Amino acid sequence: MTPHAVTAASLWFVTLWRLPSAGKSLPQRYLWISFLALALSLTCEIPHVERGIDAWFHITGLANLFACVSCLIAAAAMISFVEAITPPNRAALGTRKAAVYIVVALQVTFFVLAQQRHSLDSFSDEGETVVSIGYKAVFALYVGVATLLGTVLFYSGTLYSRGWAKAGLYVLSGGTALGLVYALHRIVALAFLYSDQPTPGGAELTNTLSLLLKSAAVLCIAVGSCLPPMAIAIRTVRDWRSLHQLAPLWRAVTQAVPQVVLPAAIPRRRVRHRLQRRVVEIQDACLALREYVPAAVQDRALSSAQSANSPDPRATAEAGWLATGMLMAASHDPTPGDHPTPGLANQSRDTEMAWLRRVNHAYRTSPFVPAFARAQAAALTDNAGGLSTASDTSATDSAR
Repeated sequence: MTPHAVTAASLWFVTLWRLPSAGKSLPQRYLWISFLALALSLTCEIPHVERGIDAWFHITGLANLFACVSCLIAAAAMISFVEAITPPNRAALGTRKAAVYIVVALQVTFFVLAQQRHSLDSFSDEGETVVSIGYKAVFALYVGVATLLGTVLFYSGTLYSRGWAKAGLYVLSGGTALGLVYALHRIVALAFLYSDQPTPGGAELTNTLSLLLKSAAVLCIAVGSCLPPMAIAIRTVRDWRSLHQLAPLWRAVTQAVPQVVLPAAIPRRRVRHRLQRRVVEIQDACLALREYVPAAVQDRALSSAQSANSPDPRATAEAGWLATGMLMAASHDPTPGDHPTPGLANQSRDTEMAWLRRVNHAYRTSPFVPAFARAQAAALTDNAGGLSTASDTSATDSAR
């Protein structure tokens, strides 16, 4: 495959991938239009496609005109996108639209006037005319101004963003900076041609460097725009994994205290909301189960887990007293006095998720947890029975 074909295929993939987001907001629509126009532009530059378009319409160079106009539309849409996601300059909106119309009109005019259309898509040390140079110069100047503006706006946007969005803006600014270098390279080459001097290194080197700069700029812009959506996809996968990892602990605690389960249903596709719901229900279940367990059981669980050389004593102890509470909740009433303090108290979301995964792992895999829970539940039941017998005896003696 040619470099044009590889780059075009990459852009078509990004265009199709981002199609669902095109209808969500105006900035996303601008971005999608920019990628669609870029994909069309590079597709028209594939040799087989270019020859096919020219032969179909019987107009030599028409494919290159389509490619240039599509590229101009892509540049204008990209600037509209970046203005929509960064502090915008609305005063320049009408001027920018007028500039696009003027540049496209000049492109078409130069195309109609050009007599050597075979040289419109590349640089040649021989046979260049003022009209063909003007055709290329108008294109290069507009792309240069658009990429300069895009570089400034994208880079300024990094000051107001963070994480993957910030990284994406850095890559986007790098891509538009490469686009600016591409435009300046073309302008310098055209200056040599206009002065009737051969380009340094020859026309072949100039065309190769122009193609490499353009392909690198387009690919950087494509990658940069994909980083924030990729971050969302990665976060969704991580949330889905956490949702399923917490399922055993969630099922166990909610079966013991089913009243904590919230009635409202959440669609399956809203993974993040489902995970938040699961965490809240586990938290509520922990608060409910602590009412069935004296505080001493938590201290006993930690010391026993440490004595048993558990790989994660704190999480194992947490799972131990929770399992004890589950057994007690099945057939006993809440106990008075002090109760365990759940390990979820006053933690950040990331720390909370890591802690819950540790407790879930201990509950699911440690043989210490069920053994400790059964022993403690039996002891608590015996104590409750003993207290109940003593209370009945005292009441009988008083009656006598």
